[in-house]
Amino acid sequence: MDECPTCERKFEKIEDFPLIHINSVSILEPEKVPETIPSWYDEDLLEKKTKGWKREIVPAEVLAYFKENPDKDELIHSDSFIYKRPFEDTKEYKERDGNKVPQSNNPKFWKRSQNYSAIIKKLIEKSRLTNYFKSLEQLVGKEVQRAQIFPKFEKDEYFRCTFEIPGTDYNLGFSENKTRKGIRKAKLIIMGQGPNLGSAGGPTLSELLTVGKIEYEGRIKK
Repeated sequence: MDECPTCERKFEKIEDFPLIHINSVSILEPEKVPETIPSWYDEDLLEKKTKGWKREIVPAEVLAYFKENPDKDELIHSDSFIYKRPFEDTKEYKERDGNKVPQSNNPKFWKRSQNYSAIIKKLIEKSRLTNYFKSLEQLVGKEVQRAQIFPKFEKDEYFRCTFEIPGTDYNLGFSENKTRKGIRKAKLIIMGQGPNLGSAGGPTLSELLTVGKIEYEGRIKK
C-alpha cells in the first residue's frame, strides 16, 4: 500500500509501515568498497615552514612521491589520507590557465583530506553493523514488524532519522526510493560528520557510502 487507508496520508519511507515484507537484501562486499572515499573537508598543508603561516608540513615521503611522479596530482596514502598537489601545479590548471601567473601572495597550499575507505571496509567486515546486516539477510521472504527492520542501536539525539553505530563516530541512515508499483527500495548509508552551518542550519551529516539496500513491500495488516 502507498497510503493510510484511514487518513490517506502518503507513505514515504520504510518506517511509515507497521508491517514490512522483505523481498531482497543486498549488502556491499568489503572488496568492492571504493579505494577513495574523500572527506568533504580539505586541509591546507605547506611544503615547508613559512613565516606568518601556521600549517602542518607535507610529509617528506609524499613530497618525494610527487617529485618522482610529475604526472600525478593525487596520492592515496597508507596513512588514510589523500594528498593533492597545489592547484597551481596540477595538470588541470596548466592546461586551462598555464600562461597565467597566480595573483595571490599566499604560499602554495597542498591539500590533505581524510580517506574513509579503510574505515568503511572495517565497519562492513567486523563491527556491530556486520551482525545487523546478517540479521537483515535472514528476513528475506518474510513479513515482519517494522521494528525488526532497524538496528538495535541508539538513535542519534540530533539526527533522529539515523542510528549511531556502536563504538564509532559514524551513523547508519536510510534513504528511500520507490521503484515499481508496490515495490520500494531503502538504501542503507554510512554517514559521518559534515560541516557545521552555524546559524544557517547547525551541524550536519555527510553521506559517505551506500553499503546496502532493502527491497520491500509495505503492508498495513496480514
